[in-house]
Amino acid sequence: MLNEIETAIDFIGSYLKNFKPEQLVAFKENLNILLKDKYYSHWDDTNPLKGSAYRSISINDGRIDHLILIAAYVAGMDVSECFPSDLIIWVDPSNVCYRQGSDYSNICTLYKGNSRVQPKVYNKHHNGMSIRQNSSSKSSSHTPKTRSSLSSEILVH
Repeated sequence: MLNEIETAIDFIGSYLKNFKPEQLVAFKENLNILLKDKYYSHWDDTNPLKGSAYRSISINDGRIDHLILIAAYVAGMDVSECFPSDLIIWVDPSNVCYRQGSDYSNICTLYKGNSRVQPKVYNKHHNGMSIRQNSSSKSSSHTPKTRSSLSSEILVH
């Protein structure tokens, strides 16, 4: 589950080019916490398609998945203009795929088995999977967050 989530987060992060490295790190950490919490009870290696729709991350008609919005908000990022209007990412055991637009014949694989796959189809907004990792975070005394603390932080603001 961890490799699949990391692959999906790196792919989502590839759309976020105009942010500070610290913001990207915070965003990825926040999204990682939220996705792990969401998928924990909906992950079955023996039946990978069970719960696939529940584990999908979607952007439909410009409406961005709420977990992306929460992670971005807590990281101090406005991602409302960063993604294509239609994008869906399926995060399944041993498989991470995405589709941009409504053409179901253009589903691209990002992760298969135990390794990442270089997508064969790129869109005009996405030019690869390379994201510069930065080990720093928003503050030097970074405390790991939980889903409830992330939600509380949103309610306070």
